[in-house]
Amino acid sequence: KLLAMQAVREWQTLGEPADFTIIEQGAHDGQLAEDVLGALEGHSFRYLVVEPNPRYREAQSKRLGDRVRWVENLEALQTGPQHAFFLCNELPDAFPVHLVRWNGGSWRELYVDAAFQFVEGDFSSPELAAEAEKLPTDLPTGHTLEINLAMLTWICELAQAEFRGAIFIADYGLDAEEFFDDSRASGTIRRYRKHQMDGKVLEDLGECDLTTHIHFTRLIEEAVLQGLKQREYDLQGRLLGRMALPWLKSLEGQGM
Repeated sequence: KLLAMQAVREWQTLGEPADFTIIEQGAHDGQLAEDVLGALEGHSFRYLVVEPNPRYREAQSKRLGDRVRWVENLEALQTGPQHAFFLCNELPDAFPVHLVRWNGGSWRELYVDAAFQFVEGDFSSPELAAEAEKLPTDLPTGHTLEINLAMLTWICELAQAEFRGAIFIADYGLDAEEFFDDSRASGTIRRYRKHQMDGKVLEDLGECDLTTHIHFTRLIEEAVLQGLKQREYDLQGRLLGRMALPWLKSLEGQGM
């Protein structure tokens, strides 16, 4: 409901354009899309899902029918729509990452050997080496963290989309101070197995959900470099609370 209300506010801010579209990426089984569409209360906005996976696309189609349309990638957004509210929920944290470790004198990439153990080596690409140059060098020896090149590529592609409007990213993440803190010297990569979380990311491969926290400071920095403007960055609870204020005020005096 709050996302639907925010979409309406974005539409109004843009001058109520007829082609206004809600765009979702990482829609999984379509549950969030169904909830947002059901909460629009009289607005017939277009709903577009960015989904390259045919299995997810089939599941979304069964749930949503003809209420949405699909494109396979962000490149398709370079030709429209002209006005939109883009949203994603826990998308960048699912992107593949590179693990790097500080050896006291330089950053090194971690690879997985044939015995399924991490071993250090040279960087696998110039892009990764360039990104590692941005990392601090005053951390304790052995400090390990993730570099999410895919996240940076993603925000660059999203910045090339044609639409005017807003981008809403909800995810597990940290700012730079939190991301580089000594308390996270082993990184943020974790696995979920049978609803339990641990750091055994090389065990039971293919049967677990692997995830990392987003380095939001770096994501925002790249977004700004690509011409996007940061509007807000906050804890999700506080942000949703502010989004809900107009609705809550409208309920005053109605009783519960």
